[in-house]
Amino acid sequence: MALPKKIVLDDGGKRSLKKLPQSAQRLVLKKLCEYNEKPQLIASNVKQLTDTTPPKTRLRIGDYRGVGIVVGDTLYINIIIDRKDLERSI
Repeated sequence: MALPKKIVLDDGGKRSLKKLPQSAQRLVLKKLCEYNEKPQLIASNVKQLTDTTPPKTRLRIGDYRGVGIVVGDTLYINIIIDRKDLERSI
């Protein structure tokens, strides 16, 4: 898996972000900006999920996880969820 250098929220990612509490929304947006400014931080916070078709990638954002697909050097996040709920929703 090639490591992404850029992170983008697609429509699903934006919808799931709006469902989070405001404090969590601020944290997630702050972290995404941080990752986009310093792509080297992404490497230790990204992991390819096993047994998913198409291959999905998980991005750690504090207590939340962004899940999406990597296209080229961009990670398109289509859902943001609490880490406790990750197993049930993937």
